[in-house]
Formats: sequence, structure tokens, C-alpha cells
Amino acid sequence: MTIAIPNIVTTLDKNKKDTFIEDALRAITAAKYTMRANTEYEYPDSSSIVVLPFDKLENLDLEVSPYDTYYSYSKSFVAISSVKLRTGDDYERIYYVHLVSCPSEECLQDDDSLSQYRGINLTSEDNLSGGGRYDRVVKGLDLRTDYSSSNNDIVRVICEEQDRKSDKYNNTGCQTNSNVVVY
Repeated sequence: MTIAIPNIVTTLDKNKKDTFIEDALRAITAAKYTMRANTEYEYPDSSSIVVLPFDKLENLDLEVSPYDTYYSYSKSFVAISSVKLRTGDDYERIYYVHLVSCPSEECLQDDDSLSQYRGINLTSEDNLSGGGRYDRVVKGLDLRTDYSSSNNDIVRVICEEQDRKSDKYNNTGCQTNSNVVVY
């Protein structure tokens, strides 16, 4: 029993995290569809980042997370950047997701409810696969919930990630003065 119970708890937690990550990937898929289907939205160029709040995404139907919390459509978003590849003149679109869930549908923040918040801080689609993906699902105060008030933070996080992948991208430094377009 002392071996079986911890193993079961670990397995259940991984299953919840897998479902949460799959929901984040579904949001990215919905953003790709929305950008293709809606001519009102323009893809970013190399000096801009496009942000699509969840309430703008078509074909996204996320309500309750595997943690029995509600996905926040006002605090969650998908960001898109365009980066020049190191070889050739091609650009690649990179999709990022920021996913927030909270104990009430209104996502009202108070000291008691913050510990129940779950989410994935702004990260690229690539980071949601592989061994470290479970570390992306965070809770409580480890989750950022204030991106909507600071677009500079979105640019900073995206630039840091692109700089870490400088072997793939032709970065002479990410454009920290990128224009953030929120639809």
C-alpha cells in the first residue's frame, strides 16, 4: 500500500497535467484556425506580435479544467510571432499560449482562491511536448495573471525564448520594441 498509493497519486496528477497541456494545444490550434479563417486579423511581421485572447478564438470550447477550475477567457491568450530562420530568407510563425484557470467562472482574485489557480505561463508550442512539459503546469502564485496590463512583459518573455533558440533563428537580438497587436 505504501508504494501503490503514491504511484497512483503521481499517475493521476500526470493525467491531469496531460489534459491541461492538451487544452493549451487546442487553444493554439484554434488560434491557427482563427487566423486562417478571419481576414480581419493580420499575421505578425518580424517587428510585431499578435495576441488573440481566448474570447476571440473560433472553435474553442474549453470550460472546466481537469483540476475542476474554470478556464479564464479574459486572462488566457495565444500570442504569435514571426521569426527569420537562420538559413535562407524564410520566416517561421511561432505560437505561444498563456492558460489560466481559477476556482470561479468570474476569476475573481482573493487570497483564498489564488492557491487554487492553475495554468501555463506564456510558453511556446514546442515547450508543451517532451519531458519538461509537466513543469509548465503551475499553480497558485507561480502563475502570472496580469499579462493583459503589460504588453512589454509579453515581448520580453517571447524574446528570451527566441534568444535561447538562437541556433535555429537568425536573431541579432529579439526586437524588444516589437509592436503588440491585441485583437
